Amino acid sequence: MSEVWQNIFGKLFGRLTNKYETMSSRKAGEKVENLRGIWEELNATPRPADKRAGLLHINLMASVNRFFNLEKLEESIPSLISEAMKYKNKPYEASVTKYRMLAEYNARFPTELGLPMRFLATLPILVSMQGNMKGDGKGGIKSDVSAELSWKLSSEIRVEIPFNGNYIASGVDVRVDSRAPKELNFNYNLNNHQIKVSWTPGNKVTDLLYYHVKPYTVTRNVADSVKPTLEDQATNLISVTNKPIKREFPLGDRFGVNVKLMEHSEFDVSDKMTFFQAFQKWDINGFSNLGFVPLEIRNSKYVLRYEPSGTRARSVSTYFQYQYATKTCQPTVVYESGSTQSRVPSEPEVISTSTIAAEFRPVLGRLFKNLESCNAHLMKTGLAAEQEDGTFIFFNATVGLSKNAWFTKDFTDIQIEKYTTSDPSARANKKDDFAGCHTATRNWNKPPTYGFSKDVLYLTEEDRIALRRQSDQSNIRFKAKVYRDDYAAKAAMYSPGPTMPEGFGLRIHVRKSRLY
Repeated sequence: MSEVWQNIFGKLFGRLTNKYETMSSRKAGEKVENLRGIWEELNATPRPADKRAGLLHINLMASVNRFFNLEKLEESIPSLISEAMKYKNKPYEASVTKYRMLAEYNARFPTELGLPMRFLATLPILVSMQGNMKGDGKGGIKSDVSAELSWKLSSEIRVEIPFNGNYIASGVDVRVDSRAPKELNFNYNLNNHQIKVSWTPGNKVTDLLYYHVKPYTVTRNVADSVKPTLEDQATNLISVTNKPIKREFPLGDRFGVNVKLMEHSEFDVSDKMTFFQAFQKWDINGFSNLGFVPLEIRNSKYVLRYEPSGTRARSVSTYFQYQYATKTCQPTVVYESGSTQSRVPSEPEVISTSTIAAEFRPVLGRLFKNLESCNAHLMKTGLAAEQEDGTFIFFNATVGLSKNAWFTKDFTDIQIEKYTTSDPSARANKKDDFAGCHTATRNWNKPPTYGFSKDVLYLTEEDRIALRRQSDQSNIRFKAKVYRDDYAAKAAMYSPGPTMPEGFGLRIHVRKSRLY
């Protein structure tokens, strides 16, 4: 296939040897002949108007290979729906176990001693789901499924003695096991488009996540390779200390759930921020290539464990809700569906594809207060834990972002709260643990230009932060102005490469700051 495309691009843009040849120097007749040659190589044949084709090919690391005919899939939708309706009043038994070897390498290299050196690497993955699921016909699914995803990356370099089969090896074993909670309920509310997942804490100790990195050395015979390396008594783990540091971090104690992170490592300081920053540097392609490789080749182990002892919560629920809305400007002409007449609204209108939820209306009012011809994204997520004594612990976070159509002004509204109440429907009886809000207004003097402009571009920002639900009387206020002057614009325009030239920068002036 690559040869076909090389021939096609060669006909369009010339061969690599003719780098000074351009399309403008060719004759019109030659262009037509080239296009005709491309058409013949593609072997494009006309298809009748009533015939459609849709093909989907999935290939994952040359191990998972699936081919779907979308045309036949569309024809099978009625049968799939009728088959799914059979499980409306009875549970659906789930029993799936899949094993794949995503990667396997076995390479031999000669050495100066004359003994062969071998490099081995394997990456198996195992997926298992056992249990049953039952739907209520109203958008809810009750799940009682034991789901597990495990993969293991083993890499080893060994020097073999061909006379007796013995070898000396050094390698690294990386393992990840993830288990989902068993008793889960999924629900989707058609009215406010809220996705809700509820979990009933069980009575068994469960490792929700297990991760280890174990470097080792081993001396044994090839015949003993049938036994896993880490289970062999001849294996010696490499460690820089005789006493690894053990730490435990409680994560769910504030919500009555005994979930903790257990760490066994050789680092004196538990620096979690470095771990997260390393993942932030990867894009989607980098994660797919490096996601299985450990950050540090040191003896370490991390376990996210749930223990029923000390758990006070009967159930734990989490939800997510999203809303999108737009606001018109004053002279907008509106054409309603099914009507041939247009109308001009007397005031700007708020338009949304679905009914705006009641919990989003106060936030939406603040987002659209000083903006016209704009759009807004609203998200709300939270967690609710019902305790054994009948009380409820809530944690809610609402984020709203609005921006006008000219990209010269935007507004951000963030609110978080945590409280305890005996009646979820009566907010007056709640006891606040903490609450905070943050609002930010940013204004640009002109729309962003394509590329770089010599004109001065500046941004003014005003932020308000308060440890309460309203930011009108904020604890912290500050205003800032950031602008790009002519020197910075020229440095960016005439820079030979993507690197930042010396002296390039932005100048920031803090105009006003208050702390109450």
